[in-house]
Amino acid sequence: MGGRTSGRIPLPRWGTLGTLATVVFIVAVSIHLYPGLPARVDSAEYDILRGSSDLPGWAVASILPAVTLTMVAVFSLVSVVGDRFHRALETPTPWSTRSLRRVVDLFSLLLALLLAALHVVTLYEVAGGGPSLPTDRIVALTLAAFLVGMGAIAPLLRAERPEETPAARWWEQARGWVGAFIALVGVATGVMGLVLPDPTVAAYTVMLMGPAILVGCAVPFVGDREWKKEPRSGP
Repeated sequence: MGGRTSGRIPLPRWGTLGTLATVVFIVAVSIHLYPGLPARVDSAEYDILRGSSDLPGWAVASILPAVTLTMVAVFSLVSVVGDRFHRALETPTPWSTRSLRRVVDLFSLLLALLLAALHVVTLYEVAGGGPSLPTDRIVALTLAAFLVGMGAIAPLLRAERPEETPAARWWEQARGWVGAFIALVGVATGVMGLVLPDPTVAAYTVMLMGPAILVGCAVPFVGDREWKKEPRSGP
């Protein structure tokens, strides 16, 4: 078993700590830039939202920190409730606890970094000190990096005993493909964000995540299907 255990939905401890550190960072950025924010912010003027929405400066400075803290609470709640639910029904998760913890830790940290990047870019733009590259292109590239990171994380999720069931053997063959297709969606997002006249259109590539996962899951069904065969015992 290589030291792995199953049947638990772990609390993302390192991911939670990393996310809280990210919250401290973006709050510090908010405090630093707040004096330069206008009292009222028209989101259409700064491409914060699609369309026009008049927001107070304090709201622009605090929305994403609040969202990030809420994300920590939700992840923790899902971990605790989900673990108790599975244990009460005696239906353990098929994944090894170690790999599931690693994936949840990395995902929560990656999402926190995405929110932090969006927060910093938005505040600098509103405060009048934005970078030379248009904000909407930076946002598209940030989203692309997030999707590529998701593609790198997906193959880390492993079954507890990949040799025991056809489903586990199938996932062992599919997980790399799933990650590759998710990463391809991220690359397409980045290219579109750089070359399209309206970079915000690149955000719609997120809708390709579902099809990309399905295509990756379908790859083991094409060609040789060794994963369906029971492994031989003995010499």
